[in-house]
Amino acid sequence: MPGPFESALSSILEAPEHARRAVRIILALGRNRLELVGVEAREESLLLLRLLILAAAAFLFLALAVVVGTFTVIYAVGPEHRLTALVCATALFAIIGVILVLVTRMKVRNAKPPFSQTVAELRKDEDCL
Repeated sequence: MPGPFESALSSILEAPEHARRAVRIILALGRNRLELVGVEAREESLLLLRLLILAAAAFLFLALAVVVGTFTVIYAVGPEHRLTALVCATALFAIIGVILVLVTRMKVRNAKPPFSQTVAELRKDEDCL
């Protein structure tokens, strides 16, 4: 006695050509959507990697600002030019760190939701069917 899979397969094989063509179209559509999911997964992983690199750079420059700021306090009693140079370096590293934090935050806020293109295509498919 054939199982449900075998009976479904035999009915497909015995179906008219237009039914087989419809099945091929549906399978191709499914394959296309799976490929889209794969592409979007790669894009999301690259976005995450970029955000991690930006966050690490922001942390580095903010840490440098703290170190240089500490040296500024230590050498505050030193010669006039040394103090000015240390304050400028501290300000420079702090500004770079803050800019990187703001860029990272902007990229996170403006990022599309994961798999948004796949969801949009599936909605179009649903509307067509």
